[in-house]
Amino acid sequence: MTDLFTNPHRGDDREAAADEWIVDPERSIVRFRSTSMWGLVKVAGTFSVLRGDGSLDRDGTATGRLEIETWSVDTGNQKRDKHLRSPSFLNALTYPVITFAVCGMTSDERDRVRVRGALTVVGYTRPLELTATVEEAADGTGATLSTSVEVHQSMWGIDSPMGVVNKTTWVDAEIRLVRSAPVASSHGVTEWRR
Repeated sequence: MTDLFTNPHRGDDREAAADEWIVDPERSIVRFRSTSMWGLVKVAGTFSVLRGDGSLDRDGTATGRLEIETWSVDTGNQKRDKHLRSPSFLNALTYPVITFAVCGMTSDERDRVRVRGALTVVGYTRPLELTATVEEAADGTGATLSTSVEVHQSMWGIDSPMGVVNKTTWVDAEIRLVRSAPVASSHGVTEWRR
């Protein structure tokens, strides 16, 4: 399945062009799970994906960007969500977007890729590497990347007062990517569209 990414131009003549991808927010979701400070209460919730895109060259060079709406955090508890959005935690008013910037990707196994990037939360940017499974769409126009990664909140300057969540949070993401299609413009430059 990772041939979709490791050999993105198979079967076409786009020798010099990068393969372009767009994130489909409606079919993408970011979930998180943790426990209280005392390990007694499980906390789980979701974030909404705003937008994202990526590019993969023939030499395997990958770049991309995924944006998550901070204010969309939802644990099913209004009081808790208000705290998570507050300046004492995610500070959603000041930092409305959580960003993951991709700087590289390599094939691990047939259906897995390792993604290198940087995660920016509340103004702090830290490197983050994750492994994702790849499920290619039957028609070859897209793929879903699924990953689960452990995040240590203190690396992003986030404290956890009142036992709201543990210092370690697991983040599970399903990101739907749609391949862009090249079109020749009237002035001879290759353009891209979804």
